[in-house]
Amino acid sequence: FIGIFRFIYDHVFGPYPQRAYADPCEKWQLVGACLKHFHIPNGVGTSAAQAFCVDCCVRKSKKGAGKNVDMADREKGTDHLILTMYDVKEEDYEGVVDQSRLSTTKETSSLQTQLPVLELLKDFMSGKTVFRNIMSILLPGVNSIIDERSSQIYGQYLENAVQLSLEIIILVLEKDLLLSDYWRPLYQPLDIILSHDHNQIVALLEYVRYDFQPKVQQSSIKIMSILSSRMVGLVQLLLKSNASNSLIEDYAACLEARSEESQNVENNNNNNNNDPGILILQLLIDNISRPAPNITHLLLRFDLDTPVERTVLQPKFYYSCMKVILDILEKLSKPDVNALLHEFGFQLLYELCIDAFTSVPTMDLLSNKKYRFFVKHLDAIGIAPLPKRNNNQPLRISSLHQRAWLLKLLAVELHAGDVSSSNHREACQTILSNLFGQGTTGIDGEQAIYPFSLQDNSGNGDFRTVSKSKVLDLLEIIQFRCPDPTTKLSNTTASMKYNLLAEDILGNPGNSGKGGVYYYSERGDRLIDLASFHDKLWQMSNLGNEVELNDVRETIQQLLRWGWKYNKNLEEQASQLHMLTAWSQSVEVSASRRLVMLEDRSEILFQILDASLSASASPDCSLKMAFILSQSLSAQRAASWPKAVTGSQQSEYLQRLSVALTCMAKLRDERFMFPGNLSSDSITCLDLIVVKQLSNGACLTILFKLIMAILRNESSEALRRRQYALLLSYFQYCLNVVDPDVPTSVLQFLLLSEQDNEYIDLPKIDKEQAELARANFSTLRKEAQSILDLVIKDATHGSESGKTISLYVLDALICIDHERYFLSQLQSRGFLRSCLTAISNISNQVFILTPHKQFLIF
Repeated sequence: FIGIFRFIYDHVFGPYPQRAYADPCEKWQLVGACLKHFHIPNGVGTSAAQAFCVDCCVRKSKKGAGKNVDMADREKGTDHLILTMYDVKEEDYEGVVDQSRLSTTKETSSLQTQLPVLELLKDFMSGKTVFRNIMSILLPGVNSIIDERSSQIYGQYLENAVQLSLEIIILVLEKDLLLSDYWRPLYQPLDIILSHDHNQIVALLEYVRYDFQPKVQQSSIKIMSILSSRMVGLVQLLLKSNASNSLIEDYAACLEARSEESQNVENNNNNNNNDPGILILQLLIDNISRPAPNITHLLLRFDLDTPVERTVLQPKFYYSCMKVILDILEKLSKPDVNALLHEFGFQLLYELCIDAFTSVPTMDLLSNKKYRFFVKHLDAIGIAPLPKRNNNQPLRISSLHQRAWLLKLLAVELHAGDVSSSNHREACQTILSNLFGQGTTGIDGEQAIYPFSLQDNSGNGDFRTVSKSKVLDLLEIIQFRCPDPTTKLSNTTASMKYNLLAEDILGNPGNSGKGGVYYYSERGDRLIDLASFHDKLWQMSNLGNEVELNDVRETIQQLLRWGWKYNKNLEEQASQLHMLTAWSQSVEVSASRRLVMLEDRSEILFQILDASLSASASPDCSLKMAFILSQSLSAQRAASWPKAVTGSQQSEYLQRLSVALTCMAKLRDERFMFPGNLSSDSITCLDLIVVKQLSNGACLTILFKLIMAILRNESSEALRRRQYALLLSYFQYCLNVVDPDVPTSVLQFLLLSEQDNEYIDLPKIDKEQAELARANFSTLRKEAQSILDLVIKDATHGSESGKTISLYVLDALICIDHERYFLSQLQSRGFLRSCLTAISNISNQVFILTPHKQFLIF
């Protein structure tokens, strides 16, 4: 094989530009066959591509006229890639390094003769024959290729050569860094070789304009992605070459054309995504965090002549990817076809909004009254019904992710929007009124905004239709039982042997890296690579007769079907958790930062708390979902999110917020929302006594649902710690503000000067508080045995933090128990005795370790 490779390398492809060809078709057929050989090696014997090269060469040596050859027929049976066939390992590096340093002696390494891929890599990394010839094919430029493709008979063969050339460059770029450290200084990474002539880089990137063949566009975008990650000065290079404006429009046109095509979303969801639209959006997302100015700033038309953060984006006036993305998201057309475009479009905008450089321009654009971006999409996709799992699970998954990114965008606007700006203030008010179905007021209490429908057909511009709370509708959407992706393989096939074999393959740590049975999807989900899984199952199967072969084939098909379901179920579970996390973020930020802009705040907080506790106690709620709904965070920290936090820190902080705890803490704050200032001079005794509090019925509803959430079947100590914290917060909320030991006559005297002729019925207030305390105790007593079982278990066998908070819960239960029921239960269970024994043991240890005066020697 190496002999044929060297023959094609030295005598066919190397000198092909110097030959004269009677038929240009034969020339480009020959070039395509050579490139195919570098791309595809033979199996046994001589491949069709190699045979064609040899055939053409022999005929040219006889000066015979070439005939057109059907390349499809010639290339039958070629299956594997030279540049991907061999895994270059670490032991290969040193051998090649030693021989490369002896190149002056013309010695040839046996390793080089065995691995032609190393010869090709060395050629590219030193700018030799194959590299020069491939660049001579590409350097005429995309416009020249387009003209020849449409006007010349050999155009199709030329297009094939361009496509193969770009694919080979990508394969080299994927491997060159592995070898460059070992081969320096004789060989350099390909991006450095290309940067010797900037025209080479520009020519490669401009092939995104070639719309005859999507694979050419895909290759050009992939090259842009790789070069943008390696070359810090790529944007300056493009600006200096006067290629930036055309490249901006080419990328926008490619993205727009993709959005208008018909392609099944399922075909996009694999580990070799070749969708040009998705590749462009991923390119933009990946480059956001790179040093400014970067490719994302260029392609979205941020102002590169001034600091990026001062840009005023105007997509309606300048054609760019930003304009196309906003148009795609505004129309949301062909959801079954463009679902991933919509999803990654929302993700891109979110990533732009949390980046330190692009956040201000992007948020100013989205809050602009011309777009009304937030509320429009909240109505369009936020509360729309989910697609059915059986009909279109990929669309269902993407739909959940779209809503998640949208809710995260709302959270960022509510948190970081500058309410001193009229656009941001109105955007925040509109988001709140539509999320919570309530009127809003300005920060200074100026005007009210009420939720309204986007379409008003009455002809009255001032007409507003009040809607119900969308935040509860959004929570209902994600309250469904997701299929368990961890289903055991033992239930898949009747063959225990192959079940164990599959478990060994999937559980082997060596199969997790490159070339293993797992890969990471565009969303970051770790999925099974079904093709690799299939190959490894066959490789490890011991085949016998024909009957056994058929059985093995059927068993492997069953395992592959299981793998496909595993992937889809895992993706759906991840999308469900993603949307729930985003819902939690939007509610948290609303309660922590913008609660003052809402009317009837206590009712809103109660509804959210009630809904989140109901969801936590639901049998459809997984442990991970319950953890998100009850995740612990101090309310003070949630309410005082530092304004300086931006970017990834902001995103990390949002992940740690807690819906239930923050709502409970805000309800406690609402009791003391005085009309005046919060200074001690302005707060009266009347303000302290006549506090705003939920009705006793609402309080008991919270307690009952919290108990059900604590006693759920699937639980963990970490989850219960958060639920215990919420229970303690609830007990504090229900406490009477005024010390019950203060005589009523003293309180009446203090209130005389503050009542303004309004009589305050103190006995009635005390009676309601006493009734609530008795009702709380009665509710807890009904489930006392189950509650005590869990709390005592955590107090005895839990972690240190679990033991601590469990003891606080027991202390609180004893405090509200006027009948000493819980105390007697603890005593009968022997828990009090064990606590006293533990305290005694600690005291004895302290006594032993403490030096006594009589034993001290001075």
